[in-house]
Amino acid sequence: MLFRKESLKPRAMGFKAKVFMVGAYPPPISGLSVVNAAMCERLKNDGAMLDVIDIGGKSLDRSFSIRAGRFPIVLKGFSRFFMSSVRRAALYISVSGSLGQVYEMLFLFVARLRHMRIFLHHHSYAYLDKKRFVTECLVRIAGKNATHIALCENMGRSLIGCYPQIEKLVIISNAAIIHSGQRSDLTSRSTMKTLGFLGNISAEKGIFEFLDVVDQLSKRRPKPEVRALIAGPFESKSVETKFRVLHKALPNVTYLGPQHGKEKECFFQDIDILLFPTKYINEAEPVTIHEAMSYGIPVVAWQRGCIKNIVSHESGLVVEQHEDFVSAAVNYLSDLISSPSVYHKLSASAYKQYATQRGTYQKALDALCKDIIAG
Repeated sequence: MLFRKESLKPRAMGFKAKVFMVGAYPPPISGLSVVNAAMCERLKNDGAMLDVIDIGGKSLDRSFSIRAGRFPIVLKGFSRFFMSSVRRAALYISVSGSLGQVYEMLFLFVARLRHMRIFLHHHSYAYLDKKRFVTECLVRIAGKNATHIALCENMGRSLIGCYPQIEKLVIISNAAIIHSGQRSDLTSRSTMKTLGFLGNISAEKGIFEFLDVVDQLSKRRPKPEVRALIAGPFESKSVETKFRVLHKALPNVTYLGPQHGKEKECFFQDIDILLFPTKYINEAEPVTIHEAMSYGIPVVAWQRGCIKNIVSHESGLVVEQHEDFVSAAVNYLSDLISSPSVYHKLSASAYKQYATQRGTYQKALDALCKDIIAG
């Protein structure tokens, strides 16, 4: 889907341009780095000549010292880009949520001087809640010929509303990009017994709200016992310390640690509903929600970014930001425990909605990849 003045038409494929990909790539693993890696794999499979420049931080810790430590990484990547970038090449940037955009402007400035084609992939709502001066500078430096990639229609409208300089915008859901465990023969689940939390474990991602939900639901519905599984790395030592104290009082909660590959597949097979109580300012279209729904797992989430575009009342519950997530989730889950037939329908609908969204944006992704590769 495309807004405003131009449609995204693939260029002739007789020539394949070099593609510079700038952003954060695993490790560490985050939703952003996972999407970047999947996009890189897709372009590589399409025959792109890639030069991947990883300028992400090497830790999930968001302290000032860790962020400042990115500077030599960025400088090294920029030096490589400056020396090897050429006319007609493509620059694909996974846009940061805040001051990391200052680093990205350096790449854009050189790209404009060398008449490169520019693609900016937006993954954050931090600069869409209100207009940000840094982002406006980034958009202006990128120029009117830059292609901007948003994750949902609401995000596209917000981008244009805040930054009317944008003239070329394509909408592509992360559902079309990521590699999930979906399968066509999946049958919906019948009962809700196990809650799941998957992600970087932090206050912003809602880990303490998750524990509160488990605690209150266990007290309200002691039989049958509700279990909970938590998977992911701790953002910091302070969060881990607080988590360990609360965890001791909840014997029905199991912490699994970071889960990847087959371990993550087992995690999704073992849970019946995903809780996503995010307060993260950059949250836009969480990969974890798509992954869960690809396994037929309903989702209960706090509204942020594109989440309402992913989860409907037929596949879970989206709690508005001004509402109490814990109370809303406990009431909803308590009702689901009493209504296996309702849960069964939610599960079937969750998979169907994921598959529909993935299929909807596949053509747009195909066209975008052709446009990036064509010289």
